[in-house]
Amino acid sequence: MDISSEGLRPRSATLPTVEERLICNIRDIGSAQVRVVWVGSCDFAVRVIGTTPSPGDVARRFIELSHRQAKSFEMVRVHRRILPERTTVEVMLGDGRRVSAQILNLSASGVALSLDAPPAMGEVIRVGRRQARVT
Repeated sequence: MDISSEGLRPRSATLPTVEERLICNIRDIGSAQVRVVWVGSCDFAVRVIGTTPSPGDVARRFIELSHRQAKSFEMVRVHRRILPERTTVEVMLGDGRRVSAQILNLSASGVALSLDAPPAMGEVIRVGRRQARVT
């Protein structure tokens, strides 16, 4: 379920007891000697106690695997995008400057703009007469 510098947190139908020593066989990682440090209702936490592989090596191997398995996620659109007839709009930046921008598209949840100098993430701006936050 989770991995951190403190150890691993597997989920299991059968739960060990605290302080119990186990061998964790992790596909593509190898076998690791561990000690149970916490038991929940359906999961438990262990710390790697053996030296082969070392806790750092286990973490590095998990990170390598995660990079190899990383999937690219496509953005899901909730609201239909439209392109208005008039695409030029005035934007007032957080510092009060007014700049011209082009509307790329808009929807019920927001507007995509093109500006010569994009504002900072999280900055509160005004698009026409509407206040917005840059996301």
